[in-house]
Amino acid sequence: MSETAPYMKIRTSERSDGSKWRTYETPNSIFVLTGVGRSLILEDGLYTKLQAYSQDLIENDTDTQEPKTRNFLAAGGNAKVFSVGDTQLAIKEARMSTDELSPDQLLPALERMDRLVYAIEKNCPRWIDIPQHYGVLIPKKNPLQQFMLMQKIDSGITVTDILSAGSKNERTEHYLNPCSLVSFGPIDSTTKSEIKKLYEEMLVKVRNSLMLEYMSPDEYLPDIKNQDNVLVERLQNPIAGKMFKLWIIDQ
Repeated sequence: MSETAPYMKIRTSERSDGSKWRTYETPNSIFVLTGVGRSLILEDGLYTKLQAYSQDLIENDTDTQEPKTRNFLAAGGNAKVFSVGDTQLAIKEARMSTDELSPDQLLPALERMDRLVYAIEKNCPRWIDIPQHYGVLIPKKNPLQQFMLMQKIDSGITVTDILSAGSKNERTEHYLNPCSLVSFGPIDSTTKSEIKKLYEEMLVKVRNSLMLEYMSPDEYLPDIKNQDNVLVERLQNPIAGKMFKLWIIDQ
């Protein structure tokens, strides 16, 4: 991305943690990158992957049997999440309606998640984490369809899916790629009990972590008690004696 293009406006803003965000505005779109996103975007081959992703989106061919760059991972609320080829990246595609959401809805979400990353990385044990959020793209022709670039969590499924597995309340809707459920591994009563205990412990630790940074838990994580908003990753090596890692995803 050339920073000397005459049709592009570039703005840099410094955040409270010292990182610098950059906004690129062209006649067609607004692209906001976080500090970590600015480093990521320079990786070799990433631009080509994003171009391929865009082409898959245009074709809207997510049911083909052929390998694609844009592959479904999960759905919930007003958005779907897709992987970006074989990278450790995912894109949240949000489709918003004018009567319920602001056209710049993902920008406040990006700012909130960036502050949450700081608080949780600083104050929580390593078995509690939050995916990195790299940036937001807002097309000017259709600002109600926006895209958030973020870290992909491998083999992670929600607390809801684990606690309801095998029961009469087991979720049957297509919220997750079936491969995610398979790769997580078997879910027995011992696993359910451990996840329930970890989830409850996480709620306390996260709340305390935010309060240490003078952040209101009810403002920054209003839906954390929704178990769909926490992914669980099975660990190969324990962290602080825990065999699972809990990831707080976008609220």
